[in-house]
Amino acid sequence: MKTGNNYELYFLFSPQIPMKTTLRQIFLLVILLFFSEKIFAQCPTIGIPANVAKGKFEINYRGTPTLVDGSNANLKITVCGATSFTFTDKTTLTGTGLRRVYYFGQVTNNTVPPATFFTARSPLTVGNAAGTYILIQAIVDNTNAIKAYLCQPIEVLVPTQPVFTLSTCKAQETTINIPTHTRNAFDSYTINWGDGRPAETIQQSQIPFTKNYTYTNTTTKIVTVTGIKTGNICNGIATAPIQPTGNSTFTPTIFSLTVADDVSNDIRYIGANYTFDFNEKQSDGTYKKIASAVSSGSGGLTVQKLPAKTATQTQYCYKISITDACGKTRESVDEICSIPLQVTATHKKNELKWTAITNTKFTEYRFTASGALQRIRDAKTTTYNDITNIRCIDYSYNVTAAIGTMTSISNTARARGIDTTKPAPITNVFTTVEKGNASVQINGIPTGQTLRNYTFYRQLTDKLESIYVGNGNRILDDKSDPNNKRECYRIAYENSCNVSSNPSDLFCPVFLQQAVTGLEWTEYLKFSQGLNAYFVEKLDEKGVLIGTGVKVDKNLNYEPDPASFDPNQPTVKFRIRAEATNRQNSLSNEIEYAQKLLMFIPDAFSPNADKINDDFVVKGIAIKEFKMKISDRLGRALFETENYKEAWDGTYGGEIVAAGMYLYEIRAKDFKGEITNKSGRILVIR
Repeated sequence: MKTGNNYELYFLFSPQIPMKTTLRQIFLLVILLFFSEKIFAQCPTIGIPANVAKGKFEINYRGTPTLVDGSNANLKITVCGATSFTFTDKTTLTGTGLRRVYYFGQVTNNTVPPATFFTARSPLTVGNAAGTYILIQAIVDNTNAIKAYLCQPIEVLVPTQPVFTLSTCKAQETTINIPTHTRNAFDSYTINWGDGRPAETIQQSQIPFTKNYTYTNTTTKIVTVTGIKTGNICNGIATAPIQPTGNSTFTPTIFSLTVADDVSNDIRYIGANYTFDFNEKQSDGTYKKIASAVSSGSGGLTVQKLPAKTATQTQYCYKISITDACGKTRESVDEICSIPLQVTATHKKNELKWTAITNTKFTEYRFTASGALQRIRDAKTTTYNDITNIRCIDYSYNVTAAIGTMTSISNTARARGIDTTKPAPITNVFTTVEKGNASVQINGIPTGQTLRNYTFYRQLTDKLESIYVGNGNRILDDKSDPNNKRECYRIAYENSCNVSSNPSDLFCPVFLQQAVTGLEWTEYLKFSQGLNAYFVEKLDEKGVLIGTGVKVDKNLNYEPDPASFDPNQPTVKFRIRAEATNRQNSLSNEIEYAQKLLMFIPDAFSPNADKINDDFVVKGIAIKEFKMKISDRLGRALFETENYKEAWDGTYGGEIVAAGMYLYEIRAKDFKGEITNKSGRILVIR
C-alpha cells in the first residue's frame, strides 16, 4: 500500500517458497514495488505464464462471497481501507507437491511481481491507502513451475475522515463539536462515546453540532465519529481520546517562524482539531488577533501565513491560542519573534545586521558565512562582518535563532560582494600570424580574479585603438597587416567587480623581412614562460614546410646558405617560428626570399677542340635577365646572347678567332629587379 512516498505490504513472506532462479525467471524477478510513482491499476501483462490452467478462488467481504474464476474478466471488487476480507481456493487442480501461493499489492512497470508470495492466509487486512491493488493466485509444483495462474484487481476506497473536537468543561463532562468543514460533507454521523452506551446519530442538517455528554467517571475514553455517505460502501471514521476531568489537555505549540518575504511571516505550529488564533504583540505589550485558522484535523505541523508590513525591516512577535467548546482559552507558552535581516556590502566586507531575540530560552544564532557555519551564543549580538575572501559574486545569508524547542528564521538577505582593488594586468597572451592576419589569444587572467569582459587594443604609433570588447578570449584581427609591418597588442580586462585592469605590456608576433644580406626579424613579445629559441623555416610554393627548420637560438638575423637553394627555384618562402620554453610556438609572417645574384666569369679559355676549357660560359645563380656581348679590340661584335647558359666557342664567321685579348660586356638582373653590370677581358689561348 502506498503511504506518502512509501509502500506498506500487508502480507507474509513464506519460508516455504524458496527464491530460486527458475521462479525468478518465470516471474521476471525484479524489485518493482518500492520507491515508484508509476502504479498499474490493472493486472500486469508482462511475464504472464502461458499455456497454464486458470486459477479459481472465492473472496468473502462483509459476508458477501464473490467467485473469481478467470472467465469474469471485468469483475469489479471494492473493499474499504483498514478492513479485511477472506479468500478460499476453489481450483480442482491436483497433483503431487502442488502449492497455492498468493500476492496482494500494487505493481510497477506492468510486470508480474517478484517472488513475494505468501501461502494461503485468511483473512487478509488491507491498509488505509486508497488505490487499485491486485490479488494474484499461482499454483506451482515442487520445481516451481507454474501450473495455474489468476489475477484479480481490487479497489481500496478510503473516504475522508470527519473533523471534530472534544473539550472537557468540568469533571465527567465532555463537549463535542462537529464544525462546518470541507471534510464534513457526509449525509449523517454516528457518535460512539466510548463508554459502552449506544451510539447516537445526527444528520448533515444539524452541522455545526455541539453537545455536552456526561460520563460516569473521569477515565480516558476513545470517542469515534463515523461519517456516512449514501451510496458509499465505506464510511469516514475518526477517533480522538478525551479524559473528562474538566481540564484541557492541549496547549498550542509553536514550532518555527520564518520571514517569508517583504510583507509576510510564516508561522509553523502543531495543529489539532481546534480553531487557532494568531496574536501579534503590540507596542504596549498586549496581543491583538490578526488571523485565525480552522482546525487542521491532525496533530501534524501546519503553516499559517501572517501579514506583516516591512517584514524584512521590522521585528514582529506572536503567540497563538485556541478556544475550546467550553469557552476556555489556551495560549502558547512562549512567544516567538521574527529576525529581519539586512546585508550591506562594502570593500571586501559583507555586514550582516539583524534584530536581537530577547526570549530567555534563547541559546544561539547560527548561519553560514563564506562556506562555514557560524554560531553566536550572545543574544545581544546583532551584527557580523563576513570578511573571508569576499569576491564580487552574489552572496545570500539566513540567520536562525534557537529558542528552546522553537526556531526563528530570518529572511534570505542577498548582496553582491564589492572589491575596489585594481586587478593585476594580464601577462599570459599568445600572438601569432594566421592566414595572413595577426591572431591574439588570452590564456587566462591573474589568479583570484573573475572575468566580466576583455578589451583588445591594437598598438598604434602614439595611442591604443580598441578593436574588441567582450568575453571571448581570442580574436583574428582581420584589419592587421603583419606582412608589411610589426603588429602589436595590449589587453585589459574588467573583473566581476566592474574594476578594469591597466593595459598589459605589448604582445607582438615576429615580423620578418629580407635584409641587405639574408633575413632579419623583430623580437617576439612575449611568452609568459620565456623564449627558448627561434627557428628559420623554409616553405614550398604552397606554404608546406620543407625540412625541420634551422635553430638560430635567440638571434634576430640569418643568412641562408646559397648552396641550399635549388638553382631552378631562385625564389623561396621563409618564416620564423618562435618557441617558448614550454614548447608553445608562434609563427611570423611569410616572405618570398630572392637569393643574391652570383656570377662566375672566366678570364681565359682555349678553343682547340681538346674538350678542356673549349668554351667561354658564365656560371650564375638567381639570374632572371641576361645580356652578354663579346667584341674584339676594334669594337667589332663577335658574339651576343641573352641566355647566360649559352657558351661562346671562340669562333666568328665560322672560323676560330686569333689568340689574344677580347672584351665582354654583361648586364644581368636578379629576381628582386636589381641590375648588375660587368665588363672585362677574355684571353683566347691557342
